[in-house]
Amino acid sequence: MKKYLFSSMLLGGLMMASCSENVLETPQVEETQKTYAQKFQEMLGGPVSRTQDFNTLQEFKLNVTLAEAGDIKVYARVNSEVVYQLVGNFENMAAGTHELVVDGPENWNDFAVEVGNEVKCTKGEALTFSRVLSRNYRPENPAFSLDGTVIVNGEIQKDAAGNPVKENVEKTFTIDEVSAFLAKVPAGINNYGRTDIAMNFKVMNEVNRKIRIYPVYWVASYRHIFGIYTYNDNGTIGTHYDIYDSRMASPSDKPEDLQISKDGGINWTSADNNKTITAFPLEGSGAPTHVKSQGFEVTLPDDGKTYGFYIKVYENGIIQADGERYNRIWYSDVDLNADKLPHAAYFQANVARANTEETMTRTFLGFEDIGHGGGDKDLNDFVFIVEPEPIIIDKTPISWTLAAEDLGNIDDFDFNDVVVSLQKVAGQKELNITALAAGGTLPVKLQYNGQDIQPAGAASAEFHSWFGVNDPDADGNYEMINTKSITREGMTATLTLDKDFTLTKFMDAENNNMGGFKIVVDRERNGNWTTELTSPQNGTAPQMMCLPIGWAWPTERTRMVDAYQGFQDWGQGYLQDKTNAWAYQYEEGKVVK
Repeated sequence: MKKYLFSSMLLGGLMMASCSENVLETPQVEETQKTYAQKFQEMLGGPVSRTQDFNTLQEFKLNVTLAEAGDIKVYARVNSEVVYQLVGNFENMAAGTHELVVDGPENWNDFAVEVGNEVKCTKGEALTFSRVLSRNYRPENPAFSLDGTVIVNGEIQKDAAGNPVKENVEKTFTIDEVSAFLAKVPAGINNYGRTDIAMNFKVMNEVNRKIRIYPVYWVASYRHIFGIYTYNDNGTIGTHYDIYDSRMASPSDKPEDLQISKDGGINWTSADNNKTITAFPLEGSGAPTHVKSQGFEVTLPDDGKTYGFYIKVYENGIIQADGERYNRIWYSDVDLNADKLPHAAYFQANVARANTEETMTRTFLGFEDIGHGGGDKDLNDFVFIVEPEPIIIDKTPISWTLAAEDLGNIDDFDFNDVVVSLQKVAGQKELNITALAAGGTLPVKLQYNGQDIQPAGAASAEFHSWFGVNDPDADGNYEMINTKSITREGMTATLTLDKDFTLTKFMDAENNNMGGFKIVVDRERNGNWTTELTSPQNGTAPQMMCLPIGWAWPTERTRMVDAYQGFQDWGQGYLQDKTNAWAYQYEEGKVVK
C-alpha cells in the first residue's frame, strides 16, 4: 500500500487517510478542498435529510398488564409479515401494569408479546393477560390432513358410508421452486451462522389460519418422522403429534407421497424414500422438471397459542415394533434439544418465474438430523414447503450492525472499515459485540464510556486483534479483513450494562445516539489515539451507521450507493415507507455476505 496525505483538513480538522488496498494517485487540489460532507452529499445525489440520523432503531413503549406474576417476552416484526424476533425479556414481573421499553425496527411498531404460552400481537395497543398459567395445554380436536386423509386426535375421519374423508392437498412445484432452498442453506455447508434464517423458533397459532406443509426433498440415510408439538401454559413442552413418515410405504389405495416428472409434468414416477438416501438430484441432467407432493394441512383450535415442529430420527432406519424406539428427537425450539443446537430452519427464498422478469417467494422448513455437533449442519436433510406462511416467533435475540468509515476517506464510502454486530435484549444486562469486518488498515479501537473494549482471548483491544491479527506490517498498516469475502471469524466481547440500555438514546454530551459507542483511530500509528468517531447529528454526513443485522457491507472500495440503490432515497428522506427495505436489496457481487 502507498501512503498518501491530503493537503486540506477534513471534518473540522481531521486529516484523512486511505483504507484501500489499491494504489491511488495523489488527489488534485480542487478535490482535496472538498470536505467529507460535501463528497458524501455528492455521492448521495442531494442533501442529507434534516431528520436523518442513520440509525435504523427506534425506542418503543408497550403497556402490558398481568393478572399474576410471570415472565414477559417481547418480539418485534423485522422486515417480514410473519417473523417476529426477540427484543425484550422481562423476568419475574409482578402482577399489575408495566410500561416496557424496547428497541425495535424504525417505524414498524409491530410486536408480539408472550406470557407463558399465550401470545398477543399489538401495534402499540395496551395488552392484558388474564389466563391462569399453571394448567397444562392439550388442544381439543387438533386436526391434520395427511395425504388427503383427514386425521383428528389421531383418528382417521370417515363419512357415513365408512370411507375415509379426504381433502385435496396435492400440489405440483417446478424444480426451481423446490431447489430454491439451496440459496439460503447450501448443501454440505455449515449454515448455523446465518442471520437471514430462523433456527430457534415456534409458531403462533391463529384461528382459521390453516397452513399446508409439503414434503419436497430429503438427502439422508436415516428414517424420520415429522411432527408437531404443543406447549403447556407454563411454557413447558406439551403433546407430540406424529404426522409424516419419510419412509412410509405407499399402499395401493393411497397416492404416492412424492412424485417426480422429467418431461414437464406429463409422466410421473415415484420418488418416495422407501429405502433410498436421496429423493432425486436437484441439478444436472438427472434432475426432474417438476415435483408433485401430497402435503398435509394443520389446524389447531386455540387462538394465540404456540406450537412447534420436530423430527424423530431412527438411525437404524427401521421403526421397532413398539413404534417409539427412535434415536433422537430434534425440535424447532433449540432449548428443547439435548445438544442445545439448531436442528430446524425457517426461511424464504425467491424464485424467478419462467419467461418473465418477475419473482415469486417460497417458504421453507428444513431439518438437520445429526446432533451433538456432528454432520454438515446444512439444515436441509429433510425439506418442506409451507404455505401460507405461519407467524413465526423467533427466540433468537435481535442484532444490529454498527458500520463505520474510520477516517472519512472522501472517495470510498464503503462503510466496512469497522463492522460489528450488537445484540442486547431489553430487560437483560448483557450486550454482545461481535467483530464482522475490519476494512481499515490503521490501528483502531472500539470504546464504550471511554473504556477500550477487548474480547476475552484477544491479544489487545486493537480491533484487528478481534480477528486474531495482532501485528501490522513494517509501515504500521494492518491487513484488511472480510472485505471481499468471509475469511476470518471475529471474536465476541460481552459488556454488562443497565437493563434499560438503548441504542437510540443520546448517551453523552457529544450527541451520540448509538448507545455511546466510539471508534478511536491512531492516525499517526504512534500510539496517539486522537481521532474519535461517534454517531452523526441529524442531517449530517455519517461516519457511523446503525443498520439491520441482515445488511451486508459493501466490498472494498464499493460505495454504498453502488451496493444499495435505495441508499440515496433513504439518506435524502424521500421514502415515506421507512421500513428500511433498501438494506436488504443489494447488488449481487458488491457486498460481503
